[in-house]
Amino acid sequence: MVITDNQLKGNWAEQYISTRLAERGCLVRHVPQGHDIGIDLYCETIEEHTPFLHFWCQIKTSNKWKGEKERIPFSPEKREKEYWIKQPVPVFVFLVPDLRDESIRTFIPFYICRTDLREDKKKIYSYKKIKSSSDLSDFLRKDLPLLYFLWELKEGKVSSLKTVKNEYTRFFPSFITQHFENNLLISLRNTLWRLSHDIMFPNVESIEKFRSGVLDHTEEERARRAEPYVKAYQIITEIQNYSSEHYEVPCIMGLFSELKTKNKRALSYYEQSLSIIERDKIIDTSEGYWKNTKNEIQEHIKRTKRKLRKTN
Repeated sequence: MVITDNQLKGNWAEQYISTRLAERGCLVRHVPQGHDIGIDLYCETIEEHTPFLHFWCQIKTSNKWKGEKERIPFSPEKREKEYWIKQPVPVFVFLVPDLRDESIRTFIPFYICRTDLREDKKKIYSYKKIKSSSDLSDFLRKDLPLLYFLWELKEGKVSSLKTVKNEYTRFFPSFITQHFENNLLISLRNTLWRLSHDIMFPNVESIEKFRSGVLDHTEEERARRAEPYVKAYQIITEIQNYSSEHYEVPCIMGLFSELKTKNKRALSYYEQSLSIIERDKIIDTSEGYWKNTKNEIQEHIKRTKRKLRKTN
């Protein structure tokens, strides 16, 4: 077996960052060699003797970096960026100048890059330069909670800054969320859609009764509880101009209207929902999910028409 200098260099950089993080009170777990798919270290901060925030590290080293500049560029592969952004916790790239001979006598400065920035640019620039142990402590204790907040924002989740213990006062950073408007709208839309449906039909029995046309004494209460979420869902989808493109919007409005015995309105919504599916040239309704969805909406239409005939 021949060990190359690149392997030695990479091993040194990984051990160097691991040691520096451990010195600052991090639990560090190494990804076994041969299983490196974009992550080198699994890390967990410790606050007040309690495990706190998780983050993952990818370590890169080069003799091109001298540790003198305040910011340096890095060009990750596209597949790496795609992999990092999908992870459940923040992922950082640590750029370490190849100064192995000096690491025994002095602190080798290194750079930290964020991976949550959805930019198409090939280069990403370092977020922070770590010139001392105190710089690393500041990153772990001050920067990391905010970066956690931003990491969750990209998935459409607004949460308060993480704290070791549950506190009465929670802090939500300002002047940030508007940059993630589309992600947040998608999250709100999905949440309101699922919540509206599951309040109206909390179990299989309630759905089966509804489909068979059997009246349920809880229908009125379920509709009342769901109404604010249904209305909010309708507003959100109108903001995104989503309702004219996706069958779920008129379908959920039809279910809500029918639950409130507004059958004529419900029929109109169901027909609109079916029309959206039939107009979509990409959808294949001959089998699978779309076949079942189309059949279900057609059943809604037939049931609503029967109800209307009875009332006329």
